[in-house]
Amino acid sequence: MIIEIAELRIKITIKQESVKTDFIKRYDGYFSDSDKFDYQLIITEKENSGLKESYGDWPTIVKEKNDTISISSIGTQGTFNIKEKIGTVFLEKNADINIFDNFFRVLLAYLLGINNGFLLHSAGISDSKNGYIFLGHSNAGKSTISSFAPKNVEIFSDDIVILKKNKDNWSMFTSPFHGEETLFLRSNKSVPVKKIFMLKQSKENKIESVSKGKSAAFLLSCVPFISPDGQTYQKVWSNIIKLNEEKNIKNLYFKKGEEVWKLILS
Repeated sequence: MIIEIAELRIKITIKQESVKTDFIKRYDGYFSDSDKFDYQLIITEKENSGLKESYGDWPTIVKEKNDTISISSIGTQGTFNIKEKIGTVFLEKNADINIFDNFFRVLLAYLLGINNGFLLHSAGISDSKNGYIFLGHSNAGKSTISSFAPKNVEIFSDDIVILKKNKDNWSMFTSPFHGEETLFLRSNKSVPVKKIFMLKQSKENKIESVSKGKSAAFLLSCVPFISPDGQTYQKVWSNIIKLNEEKNIKNLYFKKGEEVWKLILS
């Protein structure tokens, strides 16, 4: 089976039937009808309870000398050969399939970095023609502002969206990673980016200009899992600077309620 996320097609091979069933349910909406793929990933369980204790809460990624990256996190560990475009990830036996996200978010961030894209810690909303991005760390209000969005918009994610540079345009893509909001879109979709805001919870609704230096620093802080590969890191950093230069990022002060959306869409 092949999943497609942000124009990247990944062939998934799963040895255990129970894991395969859970995976299909978890990534429903992202399966491709095409038989073509860019990368391959083998998922298998490992009879090793030590996986959970050996690695910390935060995923770690290490670039090895033989064109391989190693990724480790709670309940998962795996490798990916960059040159051969194939990898293997081991999951702790009988663990929830969601622990695969720990590995996959990091791998996807790396692959996006190679392909002019990156993950962005933000909420992403589409009005079907344009994308609106709301940058923020934990508890900034990404899920809150998503919950007050008009009924005729689509929630790409309330936690992590994908940005890619395609020719002269920036596109926002759906991602399978989300926070609290349950109405997010379950499909591989993209729209051009129209507005980007830095979220500030407040007692009033207003939009405020911000310096390019501050917006660049905040953008970088919202890009998780920066690559350990110097060349890929430089490419991601260059794209962040381009995004900051080409889009007028502003502060959005907002209070709970639907009224703020009139300001956002105006």
